Amino acid sequence: MVREWWHTPTDYEAQVEYFAKRSLTGLIQFLVGLGVGMVGLIVMISQWSGDAPAGTAVRVVSIVFITAMYVWSWVWWLRPWPSYRLSHAFLINVDVGVTVVTLLNQKVLSGMFGLSALLLVSFYIIFFDGPKALAVHSFWAVSSIAAMSVEIAIIGGGDPVLAFVKLLSGGALAVAPIAAHFGIWALRNEANEASNDPLTGLLNRRGLNLHIDDLLRGHRKRAADVVVIVIDLDRFKIVNDRFGHSVGDEVLVRCARRLESAVHGGALVARVGGEEFVVVDVLQPGDWVAVADRIRVALCGRDDHAPITASIGITAAAITHFAESGCDHAELLGDLVARADEAMFVAKRGGGNAVSYLPPMPDAVRTSR
Repeated sequence: MVREWWHTPTDYEAQVEYFAKRSLTGLIQFLVGLGVGMVGLIVMISQWSGDAPAGTAVRVVSIVFITAMYVWSWVWWLRPWPSYRLSHAFLINVDVGVTVVTLLNQKVLSGMFGLSALLLVSFYIIFFDGPKALAVHSFWAVSSIAAMSVEIAIIGGGDPVLAFVKLLSGGALAVAPIAAHFGIWALRNEANEASNDPLTGLLNRRGLNLHIDDLLRGHRKRAADVVVIVIDLDRFKIVNDRFGHSVGDEVLVRCARRLESAVHGGALVARVGGEEFVVVDVLQPGDWVAVADRIRVALCGRDDHAPITASIGITAAAITHFAESGCDHAELLGDLVARADEAMFVAKRGGGNAVSYLPPMPDAVRTSR
C-alpha cells in the first residue's frame, strides 16, 4: 500500500478542481496569500530589532525575501490559481528563502520561525501535490532545522541539549506531514472506490452524481443535449440460471467493456443495478440515434458464450437547463435517468433488443431553487 501511495501520479488540476466545485478556491487563495504575507511581515519587523545583523548583505537578502513574499501574496490574492509549474516555483522560493533568512537572522528569528514557516509549506503540499514533492520538501526542512539547531547551539554557548531538541522538532516536521498525506490519500482512495462498481469498475449511481459536473464543464457554451441512455440486459436471469453466476458476472464485465468502447471517451458509463447500465454524454441534437444503435449492436455478439441482447431507453435535455442558476445537477440528472428508464421499459415490452426514446417530462427540466 505504501508503494502504491509513493507511485501515485500527482493530478494537480483535479486537486484544485475538487475545491473549485465547492467554491473554496477563493478562500484558500486568500489564506495562502495571508500566510505568505505574514511570513514576510515577521521578517520585516525583525529587521527593526536592535539584535538584527547590521551587515549590508544580510539586509539586502532580507529585503529581497520580504519583497518576494509580498509578490507571492499578490499572486495568490489577485491572480487566478497558479499553474502546476508556478506552484512549484512558489514552493522552492519559500523553502529556500525561509532557510536562508532564518540562518542569517538567527538572533531575531529563532528556529521556531523556520519550523512554523516550513510547516505551512507542508500543509500546502499535503493537499495540492504528491508524495515525492512532500519527501523532497521534508528532506529540505529537516536539513534546514538541523543547520538552524547547530547555529543556535553555537550562539547559545554550544548547548547540546538545545541542539538535540531542535533536531527532534525537525524530525516531527518531516514525519507528521508525510503521515497526514498518506492518511488523506487512503481516505481519498476509499471514497473513489465507494463511487465505483466493484465488479465492472464502472461508476455507480453515486459516481454519476459526483462526475456530472466534469462532463458538463467545457460544453456549456455550445448548443448540445445532455443525453441519458439506460441499458437493461434482456433475460439476464436465464443466463444466470443456465450458465451460473460466475458466467453471469463475466457477461456483465464484457458488456461494461463494450459499452465503454461504443461511446465517446468523455462519456459517463455506470452500472446502477444488477444488469442495468447508464450512459450520460453531451451530444449534438439527434446524434443519440447513432450512439444508441452502436451500443445495441456492440452488446449483442453472435459468437459470444452466453449471448445477450439489451433494451435501451433514451431521453435528452438541452444543456442550457443545467446551466441555469440554482440548478441541482444531481437532481436533474436523476429525473432524466428515471425518464430514460421508462423509455427502456417501453423497449422491453416490445420484445427487447430495441431502442426507445421519450422526451423529458416538463418537470424534469425545471431547475431546483
